[in-house]
Amino acid sequence: MEHMDDIIRARETIRKKYNALRRGEAETELELEKTFKPVAEPLKALLRIKDPSKVSAVKEEPKSTNVKEEAISTSVKKEAPSISTEEGKEDGEDVEKENVSLDTYVRSNFGPLAGDYFYKMIKAGGKGPTEFDHVSGVRHGGSTVAEWMIGSKPVSFDKTDTLLVNGEPFTTLTPGLLELIFKRAPRNYAAEDLTEYKRLLDTTNAHRVNYDADQPLRATRAKKYTQIIKTLYPKLPSVSPVKKTKKKKKTGAGAFVPLEQKRTYVYWDDPNELVERLALLVASKEAGNTGLEREILSIEEELREGGYIR
Repeated sequence: MEHMDDIIRARETIRKKYNALRRGEAETELELEKTFKPVAEPLKALLRIKDPSKVSAVKEEPKSTNVKEEAISTSVKKEAPSISTEEGKEDGEDVEKENVSLDTYVRSNFGPLAGDYFYKMIKAGGKGPTEFDHVSGVRHGGSTVAEWMIGSKPVSFDKTDTLLVNGEPFTTLTPGLLELIFKRAPRNYAAEDLTEYKRLLDTTNAHRVNYDADQPLRATRAKKYTQIIKTLYPKLPSVSPVKKTKKKKKTGAGAFVPLEQKRTYVYWDDPNELVERLALLVASKEAGNTGLEREILSIEEELREGGYIR
């Protein structure tokens, strides 16, 4: 009997431990279910849908839980590309304006022919020597005047590739006419394009100094002037009013006496060359070279008079 009692007690002890283990396992399963339910339930719902294009139907089910709706909404948001700047900003009205791509701007404002030229011109950005003519060709007029200018007239280009001058239709653009308007060295243009381009020059005075009808031709070494404009206006006088003074002559031992200066005139292609010359002079001055102040001031004065700098 004594052994039987020990067996009974051992059996009770084993049963209690077994029940405790079962309760622990159940509690573990319950905890795991609570933890992974927000992830598991949406996945089960997605697996029940055979057609991936019907994922949005899960969101519309009346019996869907908040967890499902939130998970599916999150996945849809991730698929939509966000607009951001190079710095990674994603908020604010200014950031939204910066995010408008060049391609979107061109396609929404210009026709296919003019749009190609505007895209390349704006992308070039006017840094260093460029194939585009910003003097007698298209240039930005500033917000107080007009967005785009040719000579003294505001111009615009509609989506049908029509050129408007002062808001009035002027001519239908062709590839050859666009070459003459935009490029410093135009190519592939026809006689009809030259006729329309001369009419445009007569209207805008883009070929004259200060875009003034009473001023002479603006002479440059660019091919557009030497091969086209000068040929179209052979009897008109031309001038390039940029001037340069000689450096001071030194004399004596350890001292110099300023001599009488004679003013000489130097001819430049266009403002782009002046800006390059100015950058070279400033860098030379910073390196310690002297006697460059007058030429620097002369170039700055010329650019200021032409309205290229303030």
